[in-house]
Amino acid sequence: MTRSRPGRALVYELAIAGRLGPVLTHALGPGVTATLREQTILRVRPAASGPGVPELVALLENEGLEIDEISSVPAR
Repeated sequence: MTRSRPGRALVYELAIAGRLGPVLTHALGPGVTATLREQTILRVRPAASGPGVPELVALLENEGLEIDEISSVPAR
């Protein structure tokens, strides 16, 4: 897994190897994921409260998903 340089990004993108199942895709909500080839891009805003990006990464890895890359990008 590679990580981009930390900064004050408003959104993080997680590149996940393969596709997410329908239950997780539905739970994340519309407009959060995009599956390109055999990779899923997950856009996550830092949480004001509750679990954040590190907890999401741990959850996805515990479910057996491989995260290829985490990048910080400007919010649209």
